[in-house]
Amino acid sequence: MSPQLFTGKLTRLVAYDPDRAAELHAQWYRDSEFSRNYDFPPVRPRDAKRTQERFRQHAAQLNPDSISFQIQALDSEQIIGECELERMRESLHDAYVSIGIGERAYWGRGFGTDAMRLMLAFGFNEWNLHRITLSVFGYNARAIRSYEKAGFVMEGRMRQRLKRDGKRWDDVTMGFLRADWEQASRAL
Repeated sequence: MSPQLFTGKLTRLVAYDPDRAAELHAQWYRDSEFSRNYDFPPVRPRDAKRTQERFRQHAAQLNPDSISFQIQALDSEQIIGECELERMRESLHDAYVSIGIGERAYWGRGFGTDAMRLMLAFGFNEWNLHRITLSVFGYNARAIRSYEKAGFVMEGRMRQRLKRDGKRWDDVTMGFLRADWEQASRAL
């Protein structure tokens, strides 16, 4: 068992602050590459005030089947991204995870992989999950490599689900099982 559940080698998971998140979303969504890799809807700028209202409403619901964190870089203490774990079926002990690194300076440097490992530890150790699933756009090779480094296995794809730039792209499904986690934990 890790004594530092929320702190990895490069990142720390911190409490989700809807006010700060709204400001960051407005900033991050100005970068169309972030938006296209993170979200299904067509790219559009985000209004911080409206986003803040939506985030506050979401936070007020206190859904016990969902937990969100902001990702803080240990080297700068800057909030660089966000992640969420949402239980899908309590009886099956499975959840869906999502993650986004919004600060471009932290892309491709292992920060997302480190934060994902923290989310996996939380899901398997705190929520006693059996399975964690994610989906990623087929064109997002950097994210797919990061998820594979974290230990996710490609499980399937919804062919041509997304249309971007006049081309159809697959929505790739990846999974991580408790047995995978236990094996990876023994290797550490």
